[in-house]
Amino acid sequence: MSRRAFRSPLPAYIVAGLICVWTAYGADWPHYRGPDYNGISTEKNLNFGNMSELWKANVDTGFSSLAVVRGLLYTMGNRDGTDVVHCRNAENGDAVWSYSYPCKLDPNMYEGGPNATPTVSGGKVYTVSKEGHLLCFDAKTGKKHWERNAVRDFGASRPAWGFSGSATVIGDAVIFNVGPAGLALHKDTGETLWSSGSGISGYATPVPYSFRDEVAVVIFGAERLNGARVVDGKSLWSHKWKTDYEVNAADPVVFGNYVFLSSGYGKGCAVVDVGGAEPVALWTNKEIRNHFSSSVLWRGHVYGFDGNANRRSRLVCATSAAGAVKWQTEDVGFGSVILADGRLIMLNEGGELVVATATQDGYREVARKHILKGKCWTAPALSNGRIYARAAGGDLVCIDVRMPENEGAK
Repeated sequence: MSRRAFRSPLPAYIVAGLICVWTAYGADWPHYRGPDYNGISTEKNLNFGNMSELWKANVDTGFSSLAVVRGLLYTMGNRDGTDVVHCRNAENGDAVWSYSYPCKLDPNMYEGGPNATPTVSGGKVYTVSKEGHLLCFDAKTGKKHWERNAVRDFGASRPAWGFSGSATVIGDAVIFNVGPAGLALHKDTGETLWSSGSGISGYATPVPYSFRDEVAVVIFGAERLNGARVVDGKSLWSHKWKTDYEVNAADPVVFGNYVFLSSGYGKGCAVVDVGGAEPVALWTNKEIRNHFSSSVLWRGHVYGFDGNANRRSRLVCATSAAGAVKWQTEDVGFGSVILADGRLIMLNEGGELVVATATQDGYREVARKHILKGKCWTAPALSNGRIYARAAGGDLVCIDVRMPENEGAK
């Protein structure tokens, strides 16, 4: 593993509360899976009674989710063999800036286009293309600061469905799921900090956490779940997890010294204790088989979709302690899920926005509304009382779930 000098990313007194400090700004959704990389928003007093459409736009073909920071929205799409990074006004959908570069649509058993979501941090935007373009832009103007390429510069093997993990910024490092156990570049210059070498990458986004008072990151590789030290990429632990076609795509969920991981194609899920000398799987089963849609963990229970895309799927609630199923339903179909204010906010592949109470006592639907046409495999985002969702063809919609002022003041 090659390494270069790296300045310590965080003061020691911050490390203990690592998972809580990644939020960029109050109600922003700065990267894939939200402020704490777990699909959960801290927003409250949301109104799911109306869910009215505020605006709609088109951002080209793709499966990139949305990042929203300081009133600007970022996503990616592909138009005529060209990737486009979009920046739009989050209030009205108006275009602010865009940046394009040649990149294949690559519709491999699906519509194709970018899979990764822009990451916004420190006034910069970081993006990843299916072909391995690693780019950094000014968040306000779209000016390109630097560019690297995972294949050309690091010899990484392109996964079958393209590079898909979004960038993760920790301290001075921007970390990518490139190579068998990650790649770190300097966030300001693109200079190589460390690399795990050539090899096939996983599809998930790196997740930050604290390991024995060290700043660390969990990287779900093509064949293993890896824990790496951010300062130099040193392997802290590794746990074998092989899935058919090397599709380890759903983001791991870190809670304390434990990691929930799941994959599809009949593989299943597990909770791994990574706090000891060696990682140990506390339990494994096949009750939640995330294809690429990540699960959320709330009050000791995991909520996630079991089943592959385009097939019958079920939403499952299981205990994180033992993996015991509390309830399951096929009422939602296949989809993606985030959580806010004790509610599961789901977008199914048919374009229905479905809201249910996050409780172990059974499936309790709160609201349902058809908001998009076409295939919807992309997780929605929530920022400042608005849900942003997109379809494969590029239709992007903003849904208002703010509480009326007179009610919110009560």
